[in-house]
Amino acid sequence: ITGALTAFGLELNPDSRRVDCNGTCLTLSKKEAALLGYFMKNPGQTLPRAMILSYVWGLSSEVEEGNLDNYIYFLRRRLKSLDAPVKLTTVHGIGYRLEEKGQ
Repeated sequence: ITGALTAFGLELNPDSRRVDCNGTCLTLSKKEAALLGYFMKNPGQTLPRAMILSYVWGLSSEVEEGNLDNYIYFLRRRLKSLDAPVKLTTVHGIGYRLEEKGQ
């Protein structure tokens, strides 16, 4: 991935894994950056768990679904520390969605 991604006031540079919001920057882990990048490419869309797992970890990966939940938790904490105007919403039985707060 090249070029910065922007959505809902967030900017992510996939190469440096830096996310900027309102002048505050954080550097994410590789998995956090891949996960946030995937959500930012599909803002407001509910992404099924299986699609997220295959995109972030790869089709042939033997990752456990609990890992995804852990990374969602980590990413939520990171976004909260940035005071980002977004939230990662759990869509029970389906997956997750990145949306603006207040939606």
